[in-house]
Amino acid sequence: MASKELKAYTRDEVAKHNKQGDLWIVIDGKVYDVSRFKDLHPGGASVFLDEDISGQDATEAFYGLHRHEVITKPQYARLQVGVVEGESSVIHSRIVGETSKVPYAEPTWLSDGYFSPYYTEVPLPSYCTIETRVKYRLSQNHRNFQKAVRKFVDEIITPDAIAREADGKPPSKNVIEAME
Repeated sequence: MASKELKAYTRDEVAKHNKQGDLWIVIDGKVYDVSRFKDLHPGGASVFLDEDISGQDATEAFYGLHRHEVITKPQYARLQVGVVEGESSVIHSRIVGETSKVPYAEPTWLSDGYFSPYYTEVPLPSYCTIETRVKYRLSQNHRNFQKAVRKFVDEIITPDAIAREADGKPPSKNVIEAME
């Protein structure tokens, strides 16, 4: 399926779409037509009719109440009609299998900037003892294993878990076979 070509709008053009039947907002440099969606919004239509939201940049208001994953769902992504001219998106989804950059969201030893002779990815100096080198190899294997498990969970288990939660069935055979 080919992606649609998105038109570039100026902020002034977006600002003209601020009425009940013609309602646009900007979220992270992307222009969304929420005219038909406003009545379906769980928070009500009045959220979009606020003068600070309608026809304006609603990025702060949106992310104050929603996770980024909400706007990437197909039913909401289809509301995008364009981008703001000269601006680019600065908020991105997390990369599958990668560790989080959110403070304290990961074990300390996986965080950037953490140093330990046991959890390091830089080569050890030649004067290190055999014991330290063995621990280093184990930690490398541990990190590689942790990344592989995270990728497996993100790509195989999570999508199936979401689907099974929706249909109430047990895990699919694909998941069981992938774990063997």
